[in-house]
Amino acid sequence: RRFVASTARDALVKIWDARGGHCLQTLTGAGGGVAVGVDVDVEAKRAATAAGDRELRLWAVDDASDDAPFAPLGAVRRQALEPCQELRFAAPRLIACLAHGRTLELYRVRDEADAAKKAKRRAKRRREKGGAAAADGAGGAGASTAAD
Repeated sequence: RRFVASTARDALVKIWDARGGHCLQTLTGAGGGVAVGVDVDVEAKRAATAAGDRELRLWAVDDASDDAPFAPLGAVRRQALEPCQELRFAAPRLIACLAHGRTLELYRVRDEADAAKKAKRRAKRRREKGGAAAADGAGGAGASTAAD
């Protein structure tokens, strides 16, 4: 099944049936302001949208679904302040977002296993930092007392 995605100033992304020419779905959660960026990765069955609210949104694409082929997967806040001018899947798991101010942002799309692994590493680093900060605080107080 083939889709066509269109954007407009009303901040909506519309998904069209390429053969029938009718609107299959309107992505209302595609972002605030003008929806300007949309791209589909056919191989991975994912789509990405970006709008004036600085959010980059990822969608699962189910080409067998008749009523709502796009389902939200998640969103990330973009770093650039300017709206996204162009959005492309640059590689199977890489999204490129070009902002109006000539800023190019690259985002890696993680699967469930990669996301869990990264969360585990972050939690470990947080524990290590917390332990190091507690040790520094105790050492500093002890050294201060010894100097007095």
